[in-house]
Amino acid sequence: MAATRRFTAFEEYMLCDDTLAHPMTFLLRADFHGRIQIPKFKAAFQEVVGRNPILWARVIRRKGHPTWCLNTSRRPGLQTHSASPNGDCPLRGDINLEHDPGLRASLHHSGRAAQLWLQFHHSCCDGIAGVAFLRELIAAYRLKLDGNNVSGHAIPSGLPDRRCAWAELPCLRKARRITKDFLRIAAFARRRAVSLTAVTTEPQSPAVDSSTAFLEARLSLTTGMRDALRHAQTVPVTINDLLLRDIYVAVGQWLRTRTFVRHNDWVRVAVAMNMRNTGTRGSACRNDVSMVFLDRRVSALADRRSLLRSLSEEMSAVKRHRMGLTMLRVLNWLRAVPLNMARTLTWMPADTTLVFSNLGAVAADAGAARPEVGIDPNNLTLERMGFWVPIRAGTPI
Repeated sequence: MAATRRFTAFEEYMLCDDTLAHPMTFLLRADFHGRIQIPKFKAAFQEVVGRNPILWARVIRRKGHPTWCLNTSRRPGLQTHSASPNGDCPLRGDINLEHDPGLRASLHHSGRAAQLWLQFHHSCCDGIAGVAFLRELIAAYRLKLDGNNVSGHAIPSGLPDRRCAWAELPCLRKARRITKDFLRIAAFARRRAVSLTAVTTEPQSPAVDSSTAFLEARLSLTTGMRDALRHAQTVPVTINDLLLRDIYVAVGQWLRTRTFVRHNDWVRVAVAMNMRNTGTRGSACRNDVSMVFLDRRVSALADRRSLLRSLSEEMSAVKRHRMGLTMLRVLNWLRAVPLNMARTLTWMPADTTLVFSNLGAVAADAGAARPEVGIDPNNLTLERMGFWVPIRAGTPI
């Protein structure tokens, strides 16, 4: 381990693409029922933060390339407030990695209710790693309650080395991928994705930081929807295939009512892909994701059956051939020249209609983060957890 480490390609992309309108941060909220022992919870928080030095590293530039540099003087702290949780996020503004740690945390507690907010910068952490951080925090808190101040986890002395997923491929597989990558890159460059709005506006001032809002939509499953999900398990498609199909159908219905949209326009969905291997599946904190881009014409979004079949076939091929590596390959090309990725994203931003990321499976795999599992003898339980996306004033939605 070293005191410095150059950004991986996707970490650098998340840093360069961080804007006021679309901040590269995400929030994880956890609702607890029962009494939390604040001193032990804060001690557990600091222990888990200490295991993840990327959360307290700062960004420096070396030969024009963003580089992580350990900074032990700025470890993230846990703000605690003796107030009833009301669902309002207490964390405001962006995370500037040149000055701020990559994590902010706040805990509101009153009586037998508590609410924990964790805000991560995407360069440090993806959604899977955010859940892993919460799982580690709960496990460390249990040990503190048992009087065990030794977790068994060694505190890293530096930043772990990271090799990109593309570098791990054998040379023969790299050669075989060139044609597949070229075809997907050519299609991406040739097509122009339609926007959900006729005109997009970016916030003009950092003053909008104080007006961050968060979208939350709750879905109650009806009997008919439950029957449809049970039926879906008997056909050769995944839940993500069904979600993607229904998103495309809904977007198609919306766009067909807009005067600025033509039937042959392309609707592009960026799908987040988990690039972890067996050894890194449950580790925090890291960003091991990529994206693939699915294009469909507006005119093709009305035929639900044909749309589902084509999406299922394409996503099967994407997973079988690990096509998430294509974007990582392009990002590595872009960053070969210092500052080139930032310049490219400035004059040619990613041309995408919307982003799809199903974090439901991530939450379901949280292990210790399950309502029926008690955390301590006082019946402290994690009732629910969820991800929140920041939406800024002036951002079209």
